[in-house]
Amino acid sequence: MPQENPPRSDQFWMAEPLSILIQAVLTKAFNLEGAEIEVATGQVLQYIEFLSQSNTLEEAWQQRSFYELLVENAEVDENAPKSSHELFVSIFRSNRQMAPTAIDFETYFPAALEQVNIPPVPVPIVPISYRFKPGDPVANEVTVVSWIPGLELQMRTPYWAALNEFFAARRVSCLWAEPEAVRRFLATARQPLRTVPRLPRETMKGILLDYADKHSRPWIDLRTFVPNRELIQEFGLGRMQHFTLVPLSWHKPFLTMAVAKPLSPQSKAFISQGLHSPGTIFTDVLADENLIKEWIGRVASDAANIKKFAASVRIDTAQLPDAKKPKRIDLQSLQKNVSNRQPEDVVEIALARAIDCNASDLMFQSLAHNRTLRIKFKVDGDWTEPVELVDIGQNVLSFLKTQARLDTSKSDKPQDGQFRREYESREYLFRINTTFNFNMETAILRLQADINFIPTMEALGMAPYLCTAIREFIASPQGLMIFTGPAGSGKSTSIYSMLKEQPARRMNIITGECPIEVVIPWATQDEISEGGRYTFPSFTRSLHRRAPCIAVIQEIRDAETGEALIGIFNIACRVISTLHTNSAAHIPHRLEYFKVPIHYTASVLKLGVHQRLVRKLCPACPEEVPIPNIEYLSATGIKPEWLEEATTLLRGTGCPKCQGKGYIGRTAIFEALVVDQEIEQAITLNQSPREIRSLMSARGEKTLFEQAVRLAARQAISLEEALRLRSAGE
Repeated sequence: MPQENPPRSDQFWMAEPLSILIQAVLTKAFNLEGAEIEVATGQVLQYIEFLSQSNTLEEAWQQRSFYELLVENAEVDENAPKSSHELFVSIFRSNRQMAPTAIDFETYFPAALEQVNIPPVPVPIVPISYRFKPGDPVANEVTVVSWIPGLELQMRTPYWAALNEFFAARRVSCLWAEPEAVRRFLATARQPLRTVPRLPRETMKGILLDYADKHSRPWIDLRTFVPNRELIQEFGLGRMQHFTLVPLSWHKPFLTMAVAKPLSPQSKAFISQGLHSPGTIFTDVLADENLIKEWIGRVASDAANIKKFAASVRIDTAQLPDAKKPKRIDLQSLQKNVSNRQPEDVVEIALARAIDCNASDLMFQSLAHNRTLRIKFKVDGDWTEPVELVDIGQNVLSFLKTQARLDTSKSDKPQDGQFRREYESREYLFRINTTFNFNMETAILRLQADINFIPTMEALGMAPYLCTAIREFIASPQGLMIFTGPAGSGKSTSIYSMLKEQPARRMNIITGECPIEVVIPWATQDEISEGGRYTFPSFTRSLHRRAPCIAVIQEIRDAETGEALIGIFNIACRVISTLHTNSAAHIPHRLEYFKVPIHYTASVLKLGVHQRLVRKLCPACPEEVPIPNIEYLSATGIKPEWLEEATTLLRGTGCPKCQGKGYIGRTAIFEALVVDQEIEQAITLNQSPREIRSLMSARGEKTLFEQAVRLAARQAISLEEALRLRSAGE
């Protein structure tokens, strides 16, 4: 529909303040981090001059956008975006502070007689929703739509107050839409289009303006939107009902949802589980809760959805990492493209490398001052020398966060998550933790294979007597078993190895983990997180109402959890947990520190296991070394009888196979506190860890240090490796 009294181009193109601001904001996306196309000021001026040749604003609004022309006229480059949509995806992925809150004009149907006031500038800024207080002609908020990425950030400043005056609104919020969608709406709009202010400018005198901030969300009136059947079918009516939201637009990877209050990262992770679209970028807009429920009710009562309701309403709200098929790493394809240094390629190749070299951990660091990326692998307990790539660090960290469903806009607080990958027909779980300090952001990934590749207890290196003691504990009606050891010593793997043996289909196994590392079929695995459904204390307290056969509390880390532990043993339940102690003999006193009475520990503790990992010698580069003299053995605390099996010792010299380290792989060693009547009495009497350790030694239980020295005597590890455990068990 023709707009009213269009001003001539020479009257406003370069003189209007809004036009000048728009010229500046067109290149903002390229001045931020991750820019992939260099944009000169001259190109913007040429574009504005191009628009000025239009006879009317309506004609200018139908011209190709600046970004579309930029892609079309770009020099041929295999790294350059092939379409404007690819360019927008790149902009939003690289600059996550730009919220790509998108709208779908295909489902927007305002009243036919309601006029649309659009500022008289060459780039359309279209209002779609006004929110008023009763009797007040000045709107509390107006939500507008533009195809300029990042415009919502600029509207948070007083420079754009002219828009508040034009729309007669205290706050102006902005959504983004594809340029073609904006053009189509303006070309087919049934509403009168006006280029004059909604109310006389005098109306806004004395009105206090309210600018949006980073915590604000745009508001929309759902009464002007109709359902998109294809979008609802793909998204799922069950998710809409469970989370009370409406999916408005899904131009992949951008998904916009209308909600009554902002979604938490955990809720977004739940929603992501069944969406077959990796890398989805979530944004939300606010809407009246009653309108959302009415909208969902109309969709649910649609005849086309009645038959599908039973299936679509069932969603998995347990935070299970196997809810969707893991992404497959295609290493050959990635190696061909790695020269482009796309964030996705760098991450996937690093993950494949971590798997190939049996790394336990993988580190990505982005330096704040120059965005250099450092990648390091932790192999056999040691970090490798870093690999460095320039100008890509923050993009890689952002990509990692999207894979783990973390908040990409948040770097000032630690975040935890996980994601899965398939590589060479095996599935792997990567647990991620992100942190930030003044000069870098760091992501640490822990690598874990799926349950089918967890070794048996015997394969882990447990002695036959220990395997028997563990199986007797599992067969008993109730009791407590504690694993101890430093972080990275394999405690979780030992627990998973135990649980793998159990007939979970005929049992009620419940675990509380932070986060879930390995999925156990037929077990109930609860995610522990601050602000989530459970913390460790609340999970522990919940167990007595859930009738578990076996309960796993991943860690007793505070007194509140320890006190909650007391109430569990009123039911027939076996509890497995972990502590950080220096030996198995320290378990009773550490539990007492966490407010578990010592007499209570004596009655419920059945088994304690302390474990460490030691590095095995590389078989390709061993070198014989003599057994040290008696003075050296005495100084290091080694008893000569520990080496009685040895005629000589070995150490690794380093070779290409072990990358110069002298060792490949690790094995676990264990010491066990098997609580019999005498040890139970010692715990009741609150005897010291040293006294309990003496009782263990009297039963033939060797310290970890002695076991390590005996491994060195059998030429499995070096004596230097054994000496690293001198303090273990003291």
